[in-house]
Amino acid sequence: KLYVAKEGPSVLGWLDQRALNIVLDPNGVEQVKIVNDNRDYSITLRDKFPELFSGKIGALKDFTHRIVLKVNAVPRVHKSRNIPWVIRDEVNKELESLLQRGIIEEVDASEWISPLVAVRKANGKIRLCIDLRYLNDNIVVERFPLPRISEMIALTKNMEWFTSIDLPSAYHQVRLHEDSKNLTAFMTPQGCFRYVRMPFGLASAAAVFQKLMHKLFKDVEGVIVFQDDILIMGKNRMQHDERVNRVLGIQREKGLTAEFSKCTFGVQHLNYLGHEITMSGIRPKKELLSAIRGAPSPNNKDELRSFLGLAEFYARFVRNFSEKTFNLRQLLKERCKFAWT
Repeated sequence: KLYVAKEGPSVLGWLDQRALNIVLDPNGVEQVKIVNDNRDYSITLRDKFPELFSGKIGALKDFTHRIVLKVNAVPRVHKSRNIPWVIRDEVNKELESLLQRGIIEEVDASEWISPLVAVRKANGKIRLCIDLRYLNDNIVVERFPLPRISEMIALTKNMEWFTSIDLPSAYHQVRLHEDSKNLTAFMTPQGCFRYVRMPFGLASAAAVFQKLMHKLFKDVEGVIVFQDDILIMGKNRMQHDERVNRVLGIQREKGLTAEFSKCTFGVQHLNYLGHEITMSGIRPKKELLSAIRGAPSPNNKDELRSFLGLAEFYARFVRNFSEKTFNLRQLLKERCKFAWT
């Protein structure tokens, strides 16, 4: 394969071709791919895999998640929580959206009913959450290790080209087993509903999804998956492009969709899991560093604990981090009186 760049220095000139005895016969050229810029590459992929970027919520094929109850589990119907009239219309619209997208469905009755909670997101929209704490206490929680971010980021060393893929409403792309749907029922002003897709807030959701992603992409080199964030890398452009096509092909085959506006294709610099990844190295994300530098002085142990948790995310970039934060960590001890001067 030959990639023809729009502009740039010559990599293999005519004299080099003669010295290497390389003969390019124009009559044997079947296709010329002209890579103009990143946008052209993105559009090409979108056109090649239209099912992936349809804007719809995907449905993983050949798998349904079954929620397993503990032997001594006791069903419970929780009382409905009050939904303020001022947001009733917004709640109803969100319910209708979930219905239309096939994430929930109406149900006449269930022995298990969890309370509905409506919260206002940062963008002003309403998010519907189901309080599944009681159900979670009564199920056998599946376990699967989430990869360590520091170890994942280290795998980007010596890589030069990157693509990140975002899976929208990731857990909702996993179908629930028929026997498990009634366990997720919840009451609303519009009646009783249940999930037909794996709900957010389910204790097993993170482990189940990570395990599924691991199985799907474990045989593709240069691919890192952390929940709904997929990172594809290559030491050169051709290797990168081949891996991107393979990953997108698996997604199409298995019925998973991606959100085009949140994906980044074929670049040499991107943000991933709070880090800036480039062909020359890894560094902390500037916005998070600014948040650490601009953090106000803590007024109590809880605020100090939160600050240390934020700072520790980048401990690998700070020499002797443990020594430098020793005195701060001493303040968190139970017998130590908090005093900040």
